[in-house]
Amino acid sequence: MTTIDQHPEAATAAAGETSRESAVASFFIGVARWVTTTDHKKIGRMFTLSGLGLLLAAAALGVVLGLERADEANSIVDADALLQLFQAYRVGLVLGVLAPAALGLALAVAPMQLGARSVAFPRLALTGSIPSMP
Repeated sequence: MTTIDQHPEAATAAAGETSRESAVASFFIGVARWVTTTDHKKIGRMFTLSGLGLLLAAAALGVVLGLERADEANSIVDADALLQLFQAYRVGLVLGVLAPAALGLALAVAPMQLGARSVAFPRLALTGSIPSMP
């Protein structure tokens, strides 16, 4: 049993195509493959990358809160919003960073450790890794 993914359409792709239209089409095909995948390793990578992306947002919020605490004379954030930003920072770190990163690592590594070829209900796991739009 192997864990190497083989894609026959990548081997048969024409090597001479370098036009802009084919590059755009191949980009959209690649995005469609990632969004509709049932491979647990790809789903785990999407979870982990979304957690890392939200880590950047939480870090920016942490910088704003740190600047607010460092400068006592001038206020960057309104006093009423300061507590809300602090709570958003804490919840964002736990639910936005820690949970997706842990789930992503578990989805990518645990099936390979057990010798399973896939996870149960991979499309259900995939719907959790796609960020919802407000």
